[in-house]
Amino acid sequence: MATLKEKLSERTEAREFNGLGWLLVLLVLALFSAAIIYFGGNNYGNSSDSPHPTATRAPRTYSIFYDNGFFQPTNLRIHSGDTVRFINKDVILIKIASGLSDFNSQEDIGKDEAFVYTFTKVGIFSYYNGRNPNETGTIIVR
Repeated sequence: MATLKEKLSERTEAREFNGLGWLLVLLVLALFSAAIIYFGGNNYGNSSDSPHPTATRAPRTYSIFYDNGFFQPTNLRIHSGDTVRFINKDVILIKIASGLSDFNSQEDIGKDEAFVYTFTKVGIFSYYNGRNPNETGTIIVR
């Protein structure tokens, strides 16, 4: 039968080996991480050697509906080159007006008629019903 001193000595040796094993595992993981960082390269910088593809997007057409004194949607985000159709769903005549000379409907828009405009410049464009300036909306062009 082993003495108490021998049992404690065996446990201490087992703990030292167990701790040494974990230390070796951590060391291998650290070296592996360093190798990935060193040999993996940096793909996050703005390197002139690697080409960056440009996203091409076909122009889209969006609709804004006028009904019961409101434009829906009131705010719209689009891209430069996109077209917006302002469609009157109300029996009351409307007129699209804004600060831009070409972003204005020249004539009244009747029920189920539309005014179409293609946005070619980036910016924020506010518009309103020329017959009631309290009925407004905004188009954000990126």
